[in-house]
Amino acid sequence: MAVDLFAQTTSTILALGVGGAGGRVATAGAANADVAGGAPCAAWCAAHLDRAELMATGLDRRILLEAADGPFVFQNAEHSVAAHAAKLAALMAGRGAVILLGCLEEHSARVLLPALGGYFRAENLFVCAIAAEPAHASPDSSSTLDRIAANCDLFLTLSPEILRAGVDPSCPLSELAAARERKLLAAAEALAGALACGVPGLQFSAPQLRAALRGGDIRTTLANASGPEALLRAAQAALEQLESAPLAGAHFPILASALMTSREPSALEADALRHLLRERNATAQSTHGAPTLLGVSTQAHLEDEAVCVLMAGHASRGKAIPLSSMRAL
Repeated sequence: MAVDLFAQTTSTILALGVGGAGGRVATAGAANADVAGGAPCAAWCAAHLDRAELMATGLDRRILLEAADGPFVFQNAEHSVAAHAAKLAALMAGRGAVILLGCLEEHSARVLLPALGGYFRAENLFVCAIAAEPAHASPDSSSTLDRIAANCDLFLTLSPEILRAGVDPSCPLSELAAARERKLLAAAEALAGALACGVPGLQFSAPQLRAALRGGDIRTTLANASGPEALLRAAQAALEQLESAPLAGAHFPILASALMTSREPSALEADALRHLLRERNATAQSTHGAPTLLGVSTQAHLEDEAVCVLMAGHASRGKAIPLSSMRAL
């Protein structure tokens, strides 16, 4: 049965799964939104070059695009996106930001992510792309990342090491793929929640995020925790991962933090989070003086779990930002 998403008109975030993996993530995101009820943090939809895989998402909001192979495949994708301006306008109505999701092992994602990102940015929407990197880099991997980054305000990538973290190496490939998609979904839901439906006093906007992440390098971590004090422990786990990350992540201040949990935090928990981030930034070797952006949303499907995404350092606009550490979700 198709998932009816037309009631999701109140969300200011459009979450668009691109390709086969992105489409499955979008389907899972829509199902989670149904569990929550009420106004969703994001309106979920899908785009693909493959008609059968696109129909299999079960989503009512979907776009079939075309991009003939050859030396002009990216230009062909841009033309196809532009040809669907009316459908895209309906999807964009009332939105302030777009989160694009996909797996770079897939041709559809490599081709459509930059085309869609460029189109939405031209329409003055804040565009974030979250992509799973392929297990084995190809000769054109760098140019693919650069092309996507040039068409987004924020580009987060999940490395093969992150995607395999916490997964039994002897497990079937299908289980590894499922874990990859869960991590894509967790990153998207946490960011959408912070942008669109953070709890009072714990939220930030797309313009604030764009401003905070402009100008230099950045390190990003994602961690989860469950049980008592899950929210604070997820943040602590993400900080620990940042400290152990390569490329001097420990010296970078936290610029933004997006968390999601199963219940609204108390005032004491909110103060503890702010204190944790202030204390961490006080030890960072940086002259950064702006307060850390902090967004926390509640997600009913998490049960007794919390997820934290930290962004540290200084990111130039459009730069690819690796999710340098991630616990199994």
